[in-house]
Amino acid sequence: MSVLLPSFFLLLSLIVERPSWAIDGDVDGPSSRTTQQHESRHITGEIELSPEQRALAGLNIEALPGLEIPDETQSAGKVEDILPLLTLKSQMRAARAEFEIATAARALAEKNRERIKTLFQADIIAGRELLQVEAQWQADSSRLEAARLHLEDLRREADQQLGKALAERVLEGPSTFLDQLTAHQKALIKITLPVGQNLSAGSEVVVSRHQDQHDAIPATLLSPAPHTDDLVQGETWFFESAGTHLRAGMRINAWIRGTSLRHGVALPAAAIVFYQGKAFVYLDQGEGRFRRVSVTPRPGRTRDERFETGLTPGQSVVTLGAQTLLAEEFRPEIPEED
Repeated sequence: MSVLLPSFFLLLSLIVERPSWAIDGDVDGPSSRTTQQHESRHITGEIELSPEQRALAGLNIEALPGLEIPDETQSAGKVEDILPLLTLKSQMRAARAEFEIATAARALAEKNRERIKTLFQADIIAGRELLQVEAQWQADSSRLEAARLHLEDLRREADQQLGKALAERVLEGPSTFLDQLTAHQKALIKITLPVGQNLSAGSEVVVSRHQDQHDAIPATLLSPAPHTDDLVQGETWFFESAGTHLRAGMRINAWIRGTSLRHGVALPAAAIVFYQGKAFVYLDQGEGRFRRVSVTPRPGRTRDERFETGLTPGQSVVTLGAQTLLAEEFRPEIPEED
């Protein structure tokens, strides 16, 4: 009896101290968690789901169609302030009026000089009058030359600020384009290309205040710009665009589409997930296996479409439920107490 008594108390203590997870029917025990964790098999960047899990996740899988878009370069731009243009235009008008007045005065002095010279040669008037008209002719000729040089200097200044082609369009005579700039119907934009990039003939340019290219509007090439940007030391070009939503001094984004084509796939935006600041999609490997691959998507034809060159047309990706796959892939890394 003395031998059985300690054994009885030892057995009783084990029963009392039996952990709660050992009770039948408890779904929170380690055996249940182990079963849940092993329903899907995880490899780095890969996940395998059972048919039941795939059904619960509601996955949608699509084959990627091929897509060709023009080769594209993104650059920066700035909406130019047209106040210097208006000031220069006013100075040009005043200088041109001064030149025309000086031209008329010189022409009148020329006629008077010829008339007095004829009278002097006929001994009708004294030589003193001839000297007076000669002096007037010299003075008017000097004023005309000064007016011509002033007008020439303003043209050179305009060429330095705007380039010869744009200066002639804006400053020479009546300018419908300048009127449109003043009325904010159009905007003058200076776009700076990345260092080493050139603007090829036939390039299409669109600009936007935002990073989203789908809000971009077309821009028309005007001429090369004489000055580079303070921040980017690349080629600069003047463009015109609709000025309704653009303001002077505004920094904008520009996309320059070349004539060559890039080949890739049309990637639905819903297929993209982000992890640690990078973009990924899940490729369908068949039989419930999915592989996560990194992508560098660019804007596609629509807001809900992206263009990707790293994938092959015909590859199948998860377009609905990719975020669920990402969560399931990293679920085993969550501590059990969480």
